[in-house]
Amino acid sequence: MELADAIEEVKTTCRFCNRKAVFNLRHDPEGRALVDGPTVLLGTEECYSPTCFECYQSRIDEAKAAAAGEFTAR
Repeated sequence: MELADAIEEVKTTCRFCNRKAVFNLRHDPEGRALVDGPTVLLGTEECYSPTCFECYQSRIDEAKAAAAGEFTAR
């Protein structure tokens, strides 16, 4: 960043609630957040969506709860 002449914000809105998006949520084709696996996924099966903090946090919490439920059910 110290070599940049200018920094410009790209404004976008949350996919789920239309508030200002500040995160990119990685999700599967069904829209469920992905919390495990590689940090960066390239391909047509996975998607990234702009999200606000509240939507990002709630979807990540849901994904972690679902993952914890899978481990305790085994």
